[in-house]
Amino acid sequence: MEVPAGPFLMGSCPGEGIPEHETPLHEVSLPMFFIGRLPITNEQYEPFVRKAKHEAPKSWILRKPPKGCHDHPVTGINWDDAMAYCAWLKEQTGRPYRLPSEAEWEKAARSIDGQLYPWGNAWKDNCCNNNSSNISPVTAFPTGASPYNCLDMLGNVQEWTMTIWGRNPDHADFSYPFQMDGRNDPNPVSRRVFRIHRGGCFRDQAKNLRCALRSFSVESTKVNWLGFRVVMEEK
Repeated sequence: MEVPAGPFLMGSCPGEGIPEHETPLHEVSLPMFFIGRLPITNEQYEPFVRKAKHEAPKSWILRKPPKGCHDHPVTGINWDDAMAYCAWLKEQTGRPYRLPSEAEWEKAARSIDGQLYPWGNAWKDNCCNNNSSNISPVTAFPTGASPYNCLDMLGNVQEWTMTIWGRNPDHADFSYPFQMDGRNDPNPVSRRVFRIHRGGCFRDQAKNLRCALRSFSVESTKVNWLGFRVVMEEK
């Protein structure tokens, strides 16, 4: 989906239940980019595993996704796996695919005016897969589409981004306001860094789901609630 160039409101205003690292609400300007309408699915990831002979997620059987889960987001992949998929996809298509920065992800989720959720400023049930026990197909919640028509931006699975949180889980090396200051470096000096992931997951309650929420994990993390989607820069 095309996300036009220009400014948008990122982050949150200080308030009850809002962590300091999510504040302040501030303006960030980005060039135009394209972002996947959906997270990468098992069906999309399988050719990469097969053709590139890449390690399959542990939940797969004989290097194949579980039966009936072809349209579920791929999970059990770490940040390096997601980066490797982007590199493979770029090689296959000749197009500059990569992971989004957290700013790109957030703009695609909430548009320009800082709305709380992809669908507006009021929480609505049945707009995303949350407070549940299972992952759902990526098109299961069409009413949760963002202003740029992206689905699954909240709930279902969280999504890796390029952006570095830092080396210490208790302290962000890169604070807000968001800047192009090395926080999206794919090869930082320290290889044990925590990367930002966005969007919440199927287990989360509504109070923990909003477009501005920032979460992070060490790059080697492989869990059943963390996947990714891709972006493509304008050529």
